[in-house]
Amino acid sequence: MNKTKFQEYVESYDKICLFRHVQPDGDALGSQVGLAKWLKLNYPDKEILMLGSDLHNFTIYEAMDQVENLGSFLAIVLDSANQERIDDQRFQEAKAIIKIDHHPEVDIYGDLQIVDSSRGSVCEIVADLLRELQMNMDETIANTLLSGILTDTQKFSIETTSSKTLRAAAWLMDEGANITKLNHALFLRTRRNFEINREIQNHIQVKDAFAYVIIDQALRDQMGITESDAKMFTGSMAGVREFKIWGLFIQTEDGTFKASLRSQNNTINTIAQRYNGGGHRLACGIKGLTYQTMESLIQELAETSLL
Repeated sequence: MNKTKFQEYVESYDKICLFRHVQPDGDALGSQVGLAKWLKLNYPDKEILMLGSDLHNFTIYEAMDQVENLGSFLAIVLDSANQERIDDQRFQEAKAIIKIDHHPEVDIYGDLQIVDSSRGSVCEIVADLLRELQMNMDETIANTLLSGILTDTQKFSIETTSSKTLRAAAWLMDEGANITKLNHALFLRTRRNFEINREIQNHIQVKDAFAYVIIDQALRDQMGITESDAKMFTGSMAGVREFKIWGLFIQTEDGTFKASLRSQNNTINTIAQRYNGGGHRLACGIKGLTYQTMESLIQELAETSLL
């Protein structure tokens, strides 16, 4: 990990803008907000901005900054394997770009890449970077970074959890992170979400060892949820021994479907790539599916679930 180069870039710019991917998850927001807080703490004379949409379902993260003219700045892009998925394309106007990511590299960009696809989350990478830099930390930063580790590793339950993950989490707890409060804030459901989850489970279809739900516009309207809301419920089929692969197919405003796919152990990101999607080995996504391509994908996932 090139901490020296990272520090050189940071110290060379008066304005630093942090970006992450569209439809952010806890790791994208945790790494963006956590690193922004750390920069503000250690470089109080610099202008630190967090950019992107506030349209997400998390309540523990601060709102993004609304700025029209960015001027001259350093961009730090987090948790974004593809440039096209970066929320706020003004990152391209930066004088220099640092990419920090844990996805398999499919789009090499930036002047400095801190990328490790063996890591469970970007927050884990950022935590290790900050630990190596040995500068000021506080419990708010620690909590924010641990939130991303918890969400992306599903509470340390999937194969991307390593001894490095646990060491990063332990260091964050030493710095003041409260794992009990974070678990409550991140994973306790409202009664409404419990009822939506039950409705989604009522629509599960199973083909071989592949379980899936198709949430079309009519079903979304019936449940009163948005596209972003729907993605939250991918886990409604998790933890069932017989479901080797599972996924949600969510109809978007243009009539196509986006898929959010998960797997116990069967590799699925190579399948997603054939449909212009991508992601991790056991967790990936696809956009722009028609009814025809969705049926083809369902068949392929069903066959893979039996391997």
